[in-house]
Amino acid sequence: MAVSIDYEGENFKKHKVRALPYGVLLNAQGEVLWKGNPANITANMIRGFLSKNARTVPIYDFLKYSSYTTDNEVDIVLEGDYKLIETNLRKSSFSVIERNKNITLIRGNLSQIFAYLLKINQKQIFIENDDITYELLIKNNLNSLENEKAIFHLLLKDLKMNMFEKSTSGRVFVVDLPENTSKYWDNNQIGWGEQNSKFLIDDTQFSADDISVFDFIYKLSELSEVPIVLKNSRKSSEQLFDWEVHYKFFDLMKSNLNDFGITVEERTENYPIYIIERI
Repeated sequence: MAVSIDYEGENFKKHKVRALPYGVLLNAQGEVLWKGNPANITANMIRGFLSKNARTVPIYDFLKYSSYTTDNEVDIVLEGDYKLIETNLRKSSFSVIERNKNITLIRGNLSQIFAYLLKINQKQIFIENDDITYELLIKNNLNSLENEKAIFHLLLKDLKMNMFEKSTSGRVFVVDLPENTSKYWDNNQIGWGEQNSKFLIDDTQFSADDISVFDFIYKLSELSEVPIVLKNSRKSSEQLFDWEVHYKFFDLMKSNLNDFGITVEERTENYPIYIIERI
């Protein structure tokens, strides 16, 4: 069984699919023989499974078909360009970023939400008593670096906060973008539909559907838990691409990024931090 788009996440949840591509090999009894990235299964492995699982069944007896009705999808309507909502959800290590047709939703505490808007690591933001979780809704036509930075400053005003910028020294990834995007994946490589998470994450890598290089660099920084110094952001644009990259081990990350024409170095260097205080 190969699943690329799952209607309501039934197979993704059952088989704990966290990164694409992903395959599940079942025998005639429906028992899972193997699962993982299809690139990792070999002809010898398949022959071995066949030798131990000779029974066959018609495909229509094997698969269960059912139909049911669902509630109509409700479009989220914003009166303004954005809305910040306090929630009762438990604080998580990383932000959650989802799309609902014309709206992008960012869920996390203020440090995580501000980090997303500024495209930096949440370790670069310091807010006392930052334990409340929020949902920030933004119209998709405002998903650009300039607009999201403007929303960040509007939120500071709404929440009656001041920001002070300082510099510190520590471990960073210095990223150099290519002169052109010829090695980037176009946005037809992954297609998760209109209502989906921007990122699909597992323990070592993440995939992304239709995001800019700025969002990509932000998520790479968040998952690797290392601030990123982008030396040449002028070489980038708001054009959308699909991505898949390893983030846990630096050498593999460096190799994956090199496939996109992106170079990265690990250094000790100065980077900005932001201290945010309530007035």
